[in-house]
Amino acid sequence: MLVGIILTRIPLLWIGYGSDADAWRVAYVGETLLQTGEYQVSRFPGYPLHEILSAPFVSLGGAPLSNAATLLAALICILVLTRIVLREAKHPRLLVVCLAFSPLFLKSSATTMDYVLSLLFLLLALDAALKKRTVAAAIWLGVAAGFRPSNFVAMIPLISLLYLNGSPRRDLLKFCAASIVCGAIAFLPVIVTYGLLNWVHITRFEMSDIVFSPVDRLLFFGYRGVYALGPLGVLSAGTVLLLHRRAVIQQVRMKQPIFISSLIGVVTFMLLYFSFPLEREYLLPAFPFLYLLLDSVATKRQLIVFMICVFSFAFINPDVIRHHGFRGTPEFNVHSGMLIEEWQKRTQLLEQRTRIASLELQGKALVMTGGGAVFWFQNPLFERDPTPLWQQLDEHTVHQKRNPDVHYVPMLNRSELELARSEGYAIYCMENAKEYIERMMGYTMDEAGVVVLE
Repeated sequence: MLVGIILTRIPLLWIGYGSDADAWRVAYVGETLLQTGEYQVSRFPGYPLHEILSAPFVSLGGAPLSNAATLLAALICILVLTRIVLREAKHPRLLVVCLAFSPLFLKSSATTMDYVLSLLFLLLALDAALKKRTVAAAIWLGVAAGFRPSNFVAMIPLISLLYLNGSPRRDLLKFCAASIVCGAIAFLPVIVTYGLLNWVHITRFEMSDIVFSPVDRLLFFGYRGVYALGPLGVLSAGTVLLLHRRAVIQQVRMKQPIFISSLIGVVTFMLLYFSFPLEREYLLPAFPFLYLLLDSVATKRQLIVFMICVFSFAFINPDVIRHHGFRGTPEFNVHSGMLIEEWQKRTQLLEQRTRIASLELQGKALVMTGGGAVFWFQNPLFERDPTPLWQQLDEHTVHQKRNPDVHYVPMLNRSELELARSEGYAIYCMENAKEYIERMMGYTMDEAGVVVLE
């Protein structure tokens, strides 16, 4: 099975750092760390352990080695889960296969992102908690939070598991204290670099951009939540729990530790996702809890059907949205599944990196791309501007090697647009970034007099 996991990920290892621009940001700050010795976050609130761990892999082997490091973590995830389910589950082999070939896990285990590494340390924390090793569980949880701060919410299901397994109150307090201390130590690079108050200020400012209306929040949560597991997978899981509702109630009444803590784990991560319904990968930590939950009540045949439904989502996506622009339109259509779609997105991204850097523009030009490092990092057609174009512009800027007058920037606000024009720059915007920039900056390209490039 481990060989199968490797074979299904190999096609993605060499196609860039990932389809998510954040993966390229991680790669950039990692390389900068080794070159200059200066740490900086890839994006706030900061993911220090992943940013630091990725540095040597990015510098020594680029995307293939960095992605392979994530793949190695995925293999260890499977080994840790195997150790857990052989002790605790009725259908251990099926649960391991379910996670190993879940499309979201498949996609995330060949990219330079922290999702799989976070999951690894959460599984280690779960394994330790099941053995009542409270300090070890706390340390693993703190390390997981160092990779992604939101992982601290896993404290809720882990405390419930320790409590239901009879751990004394003293051990529960020890677990909370040790996990907080370990997490704080893991997060020290961020605090030392930016200072606590400045970090709080910047994080609040960055998070202020993430604003959803109640309707949008509900729609994003529902749609992206379903399409994290796949509609057939969600339908089959819901059917199993509905058919075995009496067994579910009985498990709760009997205070079965695995079932109740797994249920709390699923609910905890779903509530967290409702707060920030952005990337589907945010729900990946809920998968082991969900699989343990289903194992408690489902038959072997039902788990096999569930596994097939989930795995099919890697290749076929029975979607209810036709995607174009930021929102898309409601329309049933069947298209490529998550794994194939990831390969297509990465291939298109590499092509776009070359196309953007090869634009034929005359005179002084400034092009808004909608993204930063994802376009210029390790792109031989670009050079970083040695100094900012203007002191007021804090975004990274680069220019074409063959035409130093053509500069690129992720996006500009209204005042920056006017400043650029006063310096004699013609302003352009890439078509696929148009809607995103308009939404973020609060103006349209037409009213701002920006030329849109195909």
